[in-house]
Amino acid sequence: MKQTSMDPTDIGWQSWSLAGPGGWKFPLRNFSPFPNTGSTARRRPKKPKAPSPPLTGWCSWHAYGPRVTESNIVNHARFIKRNRLPISYILVDDGWAVWGDWLTPEKEKFPNGMRHLAKNITQLGFLPGIWMAPFLSDPHAKLLGQHPSWFVRTGSGALVDGRKITPFDRFLPYRKWIVDFTNPEAQSHISRVIDTLVADWGYRLLKLDFLYAQHFNPKFTTSVVPDRLLRTFLKTIKNRYPHVHIAACGSPLVPAVGVCDSMRISDDIVIPLLRGLWPVNRLLHTYRLKQLRKNLHARHTTRRYWQIDPDAFVCHPKNGLSQKQVRVLRETIREADGLRFLGDDLLHLDKSLLTREVLPLLGP
Repeated sequence: MKQTSMDPTDIGWQSWSLAGPGGWKFPLRNFSPFPNTGSTARRRPKKPKAPSPPLTGWCSWHAYGPRVTESNIVNHARFIKRNRLPISYILVDDGWAVWGDWLTPEKEKFPNGMRHLAKNITQLGFLPGIWMAPFLSDPHAKLLGQHPSWFVRTGSGALVDGRKITPFDRFLPYRKWIVDFTNPEAQSHISRVIDTLVADWGYRLLKLDFLYAQHFNPKFTTSVVPDRLLRTFLKTIKNRYPHVHIAACGSPLVPAVGVCDSMRISDDIVIPLLRGLWPVNRLLHTYRLKQLRKNLHARHTTRRYWQIDPDAFVCHPKNGLSQKQVRVLRETIREADGLRFLGDDLLHLDKSLLTREVLPLLGP
């Protein structure tokens, strides 16, 4: 593998960025909003992270997207236990709460609450994980109405979208407003959310997503402040909960060195909403698989700082990947030697695919 420094000009600004120099800046979030590298320093921990065995798990996102329910999670945990799949974590991804209202999960989908779910997962013999986007909020979240001063705004007072896909995001649906982490009250609130997820509810893995959001606060002209905000946020969690695995996603790379346990290195391999929509999913998912391969090549040596997260393995034909591409994905995940998570709806996956494609990923 090519040797690389922790320089965003070499390996991409944030974890979804395409490694190497960029051309057309789309989506915007994959490029630093600041001149040059947009990074304040090259950080190297005094003591590189010792190699860890691959982390195994199942993630709800690829099978269910935001429509995930408590029964989906529990049924998968039971299936995995019954079939003795060598998996450690069950990860509840997006869909369990309205973005921003993290302390009030969606009752209809998770009627027994998130603490009960984590306890159920634990009793079945697995470690519970949970996803959240700490710096973003849905426009319909109660958080905005209750605390309007906690949000990033332009000079004219307009809220700032944190998805950062195009220059015209304000006209698009599915916007997410950026929570201003320079606001002490907002900081305390997010800290309270983390404490609830870990200390109260009992989750042992935090998948923290869209961590680039603070860098798009228009009042910042350099990355000094947002780099510090992100690093302090991650470091505080790691110091307070050293037993919890921090999986960084959509994260600027340099400020996260030494303060997270794993790092996603590309976009989602598959988009749940495109399931069954061939040939659109074939085209997009083929592109993302190529991106993953290129990013792994560039970021392979960052394993000294964290475990590499190459995204979950999927093999269901409705995702649009050919059999050959499925095997390329599996070998890429094995090559990354970091996180080995499954993403298919295992309850409805053909048994031949489970035997032929899934089990080889989980083996030694």
